[in-house]
Amino acid sequence: MIENELSKIIIGTCIEIHRELGPGLLESVYEEVLFSELSEKGLHVQRQVSVPLLYKEIHFETAYRLDLLVNNRVIMEIKAAESLAPVHYSQLLTYLKLSNKKTGLAHKLQCEALKGRYPSSGKQTINSASFAIPPRSLRSPLRVSPRPLRLIHTFFITFLQNIHQPLPMQNPFFNSEENRLRSLFRVLLFIFLFVFMMVIPSLIPYTALDYIGRSVLTLGLFYIMFRYVDGRSWTFSGLIIDRTWLKECVAGIVIAGGVMGLIFFTEWQTDGLEITGFSWDRSGETFWLISLLVFFVQMASVGFYEEVMARGYLLPNITEGFTLGSITPQKVAIIAIVISSAIFGLGHAGNPNANITAVVNIVLAGVMLAVPFIITGRLAFSIGIHFSWNFFQGGIFGFRVSGTEVRNSLVQIQQGGPDWWTGGSFGPEAGLIGVLGILLILGLTLFYLKQTGVKMTYAELFSNTFTEQKRMKEIAEDSNLEPK
Repeated sequence: MIENELSKIIIGTCIEIHRELGPGLLESVYEEVLFSELSEKGLHVQRQVSVPLLYKEIHFETAYRLDLLVNNRVIMEIKAAESLAPVHYSQLLTYLKLSNKKTGLAHKLQCEALKGRYPSSGKQTINSASFAIPPRSLRSPLRVSPRPLRLIHTFFITFLQNIHQPLPMQNPFFNSEENRLRSLFRVLLFIFLFVFMMVIPSLIPYTALDYIGRSVLTLGLFYIMFRYVDGRSWTFSGLIIDRTWLKECVAGIVIAGGVMGLIFFTEWQTDGLEITGFSWDRSGETFWLISLLVFFVQMASVGFYEEVMARGYLLPNITEGFTLGSITPQKVAIIAIVISSAIFGLGHAGNPNANITAVVNIVLAGVMLAVPFIITGRLAFSIGIHFSWNFFQGGIFGFRVSGTEVRNSLVQIQQGGPDWWTGGSFGPEAGLIGVLGILLILGLTLFYLKQTGVKMTYAELFSNTFTEQKRMKEIAEDSNLEPK
């Protein structure tokens, strides 16, 4: 448990400081020294953190202040008292409840000796002077707030408080504490290099090799950026392929292919399309099966490199960029899904026959593709769904794929019906039937994950800060274990 590991460090540091300084000093002195010591140990420590409170329609910009907040997880309260009264425990409980934290420590100063007992079974104690709520799982429950406006309101209040707090001069491009570029510039660098790399393979005259080249270059770019520019462990890449990963990828393929088949059948039965022929009936220089295989490779590549870009790289970096103050990665992940999906949708705005409805629906598809990654930390479902949706849509059933016509589909069709329903010349993604299909895929995906025992929680990549992830990796390496 990361809370327990943090508590061990904090408790040990408190013991060291008390041995050196002894009792009798002001609270501010102990707070300053503890802040300095914990910062030197690589922890992210905030002092006198102002926390807003919204009670019904009444908003308090500063309901209370936390003495110290360590790694955005553990609250540390320093008390100049010989003993901790019940009110101190009640106060700490209130802080934990209102700030949505799971662990708190209260440290008394006026005592002759300070002995520490490291956490065991989820309870922290320092000479009977510390209190903690037993930590739950490291991954917080995945839930959408019933009052999303409150979440957005709290986020901007915290943002405004942070920009008004006096801060030391900081490098706007480089985060010296994390020893890497700031998230905004990592995202911009990745997008620039990604767009540039998409141009190089297009010089290859063979379609299949062109798209395979895009996948290889994207994977190489992703690896370099993720490992060396972001400084993350490859464990969190979402591309650790094992039996579970393969099962989820296949499940995504089956679900998306089945839903696209249902869309085709529905339009066919409601006169939304007319079947005009089949690929083997058409004479041409290229055997119909070869064309289908080339399209298969093309869509498999698109499903891979677009998911690596939009979900694998953008999601965690946007999440980190908006994690500030009391805003946790879990809350920001929802904002990151919207932003990354918006980028994904705008990337299709230049497609043939695109319109506002098509772009909005593509954004919705981006949200659907992001959810399984947020829950599992694996890109398997996202890649499988993306590939299958495109391949069955264009290669099998003859629909336009995001506005692009597919001439060698297995089934040849003539699109009819109202555009608001079928999507018209852009394909199902621009119609209401496409929206229903996207929602059905999301529902079936969540059902599969729940049936296979996957908890509806945030994956570790989206429930811990970068500093916490590095600390967990160090702990795992010390224990000769790989992070889950």
